[in-house]
Amino acid sequence: MAFSIVTNVASLLAQDNLRITSDLQQKTIQRLTSGLRINSSADDAAGLAIANSFRSDVSVLQQGIRNAGDGLSTLQTIDGGINNVSLLLDRARTLATQSASGTFTGDRSVLNNEFGSVLDEIDRQAKAIGLDQGGNFARALSVFIGGGRGHTGDAASVTISTGSVSVDLSTSTVDASSLGLKGLQAVGGASGTTDIGNGAPSTSVSAILANATNTGSERISGFTDFYFTGAGFSDGNKVKASVNLSGVVDTTTLATAINAAIDAAGNASSTAAAAFKNAAVKAVINTDSSGKQQLTFTSPRAAFQVESGDRLSNALLGNYTSSSDPTGLSISATQTATSAAIAATAAETVSIKVSGPGFTSPQFVTLAIAGTETTAQLATNLSASLAGNTTLASAGYTATLTGGNIVISNTRGEGFQVAVSGDTNDFLGFGEALTGASSAVTYSTLTGAATAIGSVALAGTISILVEGAGGSSIDISAAGATSLAGAQDLADQLNSAIAANTTLTKAALDVTVAGGNLVVTSNNGTKFQIESQETANNVLGFGSIAATSLGALAAPTLALPTILTFNSGGAQATSTPSGTFATAPTLFTPLFYGNDVQNLVFNAKDASGGIHSLSVQLTNANAATIDQAIETIGTKLQQSNDTTLSQIVAAAETLPGGGNTVGIRFLSGLSSGFNVGIGNTVSGNGLSTSGNSSLLTSAALAGGSATDIGTQGNAANAVSALATAVNFLAASQATVGKGQNRLQFAINLASTQVSNLNVAQGRIRDADLAAEAANLTRASIALQSGVAALAQANSAPQAVLALLRG
Repeated sequence: MAFSIVTNVASLLAQDNLRITSDLQQKTIQRLTSGLRINSSADDAAGLAIANSFRSDVSVLQQGIRNAGDGLSTLQTIDGGINNVSLLLDRARTLATQSASGTFTGDRSVLNNEFGSVLDEIDRQAKAIGLDQGGNFARALSVFIGGGRGHTGDAASVTISTGSVSVDLSTSTVDASSLGLKGLQAVGGASGTTDIGNGAPSTSVSAILANATNTGSERISGFTDFYFTGAGFSDGNKVKASVNLSGVVDTTTLATAINAAIDAAGNASSTAAAAFKNAAVKAVINTDSSGKQQLTFTSPRAAFQVESGDRLSNALLGNYTSSSDPTGLSISATQTATSAAIAATAAETVSIKVSGPGFTSPQFVTLAIAGTETTAQLATNLSASLAGNTTLASAGYTATLTGGNIVISNTRGEGFQVAVSGDTNDFLGFGEALTGASSAVTYSTLTGAATAIGSVALAGTISILVEGAGGSSIDISAAGATSLAGAQDLADQLNSAIAANTTLTKAALDVTVAGGNLVVTSNNGTKFQIESQETANNVLGFGSIAATSLGALAAPTLALPTILTFNSGGAQATSTPSGTFATAPTLFTPLFYGNDVQNLVFNAKDASGGIHSLSVQLTNANAATIDQAIETIGTKLQQSNDTTLSQIVAAAETLPGGGNTVGIRFLSGLSSGFNVGIGNTVSGNGLSTSGNSSLLTSAALAGGSATDIGTQGNAANAVSALATAVNFLAASQATVGKGQNRLQFAINLASTQVSNLNVAQGRIRDADLAAEAANLTRASIALQSGVAALAQANSAPQAVLALLRG
């Protein structure tokens, strides 16, 4: 073999193997002392990444288990509080049942005082556990536990969601208001002044019912009407409760009869009736500190408005003439024909248009005149035609012959207008409103029926009624101008008169000539009506009839608080309402002309503090009148399908100061309040407050007790309300119990996940100590052998010296 002293191959091989054996020994010792197979990424990078992920998940889950434990403890505390509230309800029901007994001879005020203290304690305990309205836990709670897994490609939010347990307590509040034992109420009359109890014989229920003037106003004999407005049942959909007065002799029987009528109205098959039933409005009798009694309406959850439907219900609401006169203030509104009715001598088919509040579009009725009727028969037949219209009949519209003139009236006390067409002989005395295309009484353009002439002096007036704006008369007498050049001169004269009239100018009315006929047009689409009151000659071509009137609005003479309102400001409407009005112009002044557009922005907070917003756009097409505006706003709020916004309602209400001015009041039972932003229109019309750009804000709910047991009748209502409260409390407790179970299940799952993840991590990272011990023995022996072999390899070059010695 060849010998080399420069390169000792054997030594190099021995060194390399010895290094490998040494590394194996070190790694084996590290694994044995750490117990881990993977001590650095060099050992197994992929395995280490997976194991670290498992370790991180375990950390999250361990904290999540603690989170769930904290949540479970919180729910257990709440559950214990609800159990206490349940015991308090038991005591309240005991007191109410005792007071509801007709054989109870003790002092009900003592029972009522304790009853009130029980309700206060329910409120205190609800606050203590954070489950009152707006409370710390009266919201959707989310407990993050971890361990969530979404589908491949899902966003991180999905993993968070699947790793969380949600417990929604936003509708599980257990304070007295939430349980329907405190809430909203409207008191008829003034506490300490109004008294319809037996203690005031002149104004007691029996005295009010015995008064012929009151009973004479009834729409149906033996019945009196109350109208209710609220979220889902406003304006044209307001709910009427017709109260059967049979057997009513005092306040107790009155409240019972009204509640029976309320129940019947709520059971009707309509969405408005369903919303009214859900509002749970009840009639109770309030007994003030002086012992005087007032008719009161309550609701545990919804803002509402109560309006009298006749003179009798007006008096029952405490709006009687004086402390010695039980006569309800007159609330009838009338329209009297401007000329006497005359016996019919020819056949006619007459159309009567009635425009007024309470319905969002004009109502039309038809009267067939045979030509042989007396004036009395004409009035009777007209009354029957009005009664044939459900909407008009509901508001008590009738026609009578008074002093030779036909008088149309309603029992609601709401101003209205009448336009008659087809009565070419003026048998009814209301004159003749001109008809446009398709015989419409209201139009946006009208062409004269005859060629206009300009050679005869003008005399009289022409009355133009802008839809929603009231009548505006223009004097068309051409003083000093007995001979005009023709139709164009007549048009110019009318245009000058229109230009001088603000209402007609905003309606963009313009008179032109087409084929010799005068044509009146609204250039921005505003609807209008015309009655020509020329005394002779038919100069304008619109017709010549006796001087008549389109009918000025009959000012409602009802006085507040005929309309009782409870809003989120905590008080009923009075003669000096709080600043929750969005005032509109005088009744039927148009809210919008032509192209006017206005935005209302509603903002409201839910129980969890979340903001809910809605924008409602008002235009001439959907808000030409106050009632149209209310209908549009109400429809948009209800169709939002938002449980918070749908609790807001717009209602018509007489503005302070009396007269014929009506505004829109926004109402809500939302405890956290709401606001309405009112935008401007280009022309400055529309819904407005001072400055036409303000923010209307309701105050927080100031809920008084809507339930008491001071009288047997009220106690009976309280028994029913408490039964409902028990069911509601049970539902709330079930929600809490469900949350506890979900958290416990989540803890169980998370604990299992922790165990499994630890096992999975161990399989990847843990060392096999038996194998590693064997490896250590092998490495030790190999290391010793290697050292010996290296020594031999290093001594091999010494053999070269033997060659040199030879």
